[in-house]
Amino acid sequence: MTKAKMIEIVMGYRDDKPRDFWESMDEDTLANIIELEKIRLKQQASDAVATLA
Repeated sequence: MTKAKMIEIVMGYRDDKPRDFWESMDEDTLANIIELEKIRLKQQASDAVATLA
């Protein structure tokens, strides 16, 4: 995956920072952020489902 694509994905998760902020990070950091955001979203979805039960 290209760095540009990774930045687009991260910005989809986190719109609280400008593009320049994300462009200053290396690919490994961006990959870690993407994985952490996936985990966070899964946990939020799980919590939301638990409140429905």
